[in-house]
Amino acid sequence: MIADPLNDLIQEAETWKATEKPQGHRQAVQWAKGVFKRLNEKGAFDAGADTTAFLLGHTYALAIGDPAQYIGLAGKDVVWFNGLKAVAAEILRRNDDMPPELANWVADVLMGTAKKPKPPRGRPPSTVQQAAVWMVVSQLVQWKWTKTRNDEAPALSAADVVADAAPLSFDRVKDIVEKPWRQPRYLLREWDYTRTRLIMGIDLP
Repeated sequence: MIADPLNDLIQEAETWKATEKPQGHRQAVQWAKGVFKRLNEKGAFDAGADTTAFLLGHTYALAIGDPAQYIGLAGKDVVWFNGLKAVAAEILRRNDDMPPELANWVADVLMGTAKKPKPPRGRPPSTVQQAAVWMVVSQLVQWKWTKTRNDEAPALSAADVVADAAPLSFDRVKDIVEKPWRQPRYLLREWDYTRTRLIMGIDLP
């Protein structure tokens, strides 16, 4: 069984149910800093296990059961592209049946016709860090923060809180929480389905 840093995220989120709501932006930033500090100390953001656990531990079944969805994500985001390559390799190692759509995608990758998407500017956050960002924003919205804001509004949204608490820009946080293919909906449905729906605004599979 592959070590799964997402368990650290879920365990951390469980403690929020007994956490008193922060009063204002400054307290919210201090709370979010504590979240990221605890997760970092547990090694949840370590790059070595991050991608493997995220991709194989949580998306293997997605690649088998809904390859078209996964291939669509892989065409939009480099994390999903690399992930589908890793999952396809694992399917071959396990000698599992590979869906025809996925086999065709692998052939396209080998022939160079399936192009890897360009990564976002700057150093991208790790997969688990993206999940943590999304979860913290989710909790703040539960506490009645607005999710994001336009450029003219005061910098008091949940995305601003996370940007002030983590080494990420506001635009990067906004990108994570607003672009559907960056949101870890396949990871977090076991965490809190109601809360996930609140943030996503759609039904989860």
